[in-house]
Order: sequence, then C-alpha cells, then structure tokens
Amino acid sequence: MYAYSAIYNVPANSWSGDANGYFASLTMPEITSDIYEYGAVLVYWLNEEPPVNFTPLPYSYMDGEGLTTVLACDIYIGSVRLFFQEIFEGYPDTFAPENQWAFKILVVEGIPLAT
Repeated sequence: MYAYSAIYNVPANSWSGDANGYFASLTMPEITSDIYEYGAVLVYWLNEEPPVNFTPLPYSYMDGEGLTTVLACDIYIGSVRLFFQEIFEGYPDTFAPENQWAFKILVVEGIPLAT
C-alpha cells in the first residue's frame, strides 16, 4: 500500500461561480478507479491565518457576526472539485477568492475487504 500527497495552489482566477458559491477543479490522474473504489482521498485547506495549519474538508466556520464560511469538495475519478461559499445572515453572499489558496491532497491506496 502507498500514500501520495501534494500541495496544489489554486489561483484566484481558477474559481468560477456567483453569490451562491464558487467552484474550482483540480486534475488528479492519481485518483484511479481502484483508488476511488477501494482507497481514500483526503483534502486539506492551507489556512494561512495564524496559527497556520491544514484544515480538513469539509470545513465550516461561523464568525459570530452572521457570516458562515463553507469549504467542501467532491472526489471523482481523475479530479477533485472544490467548493467555497459564504452565507451572511442566512443568505448566500459569496465573493470570489482574491488570492491564491493552497490545498493538500492525500491519496491512499486501499485493499478491498471483499470481492
């Protein structure tokens, strides 16, 4: 078994969407059908606010002033689709990321429990 990880930088212009949320896709040929069916893919956002850390997705944060931030992802064979949304006082109010964001992707091989 093996585990493979890499950090992917997602430039601000890679996100597309509107006030309801923004999406960005990463091509990941390492996510084969065997990984998809038997292994695992873990995604972490590099949170650069002190203390700097990798935050596992999905992630949601409420700031106490009516703003909720959501980061999530969908895993596909060959790709990862990232999702970002902000909700202010119950209404979608998302602005496109203005800076490059980084994500760590960890791909883990698996062995089927039964055939």
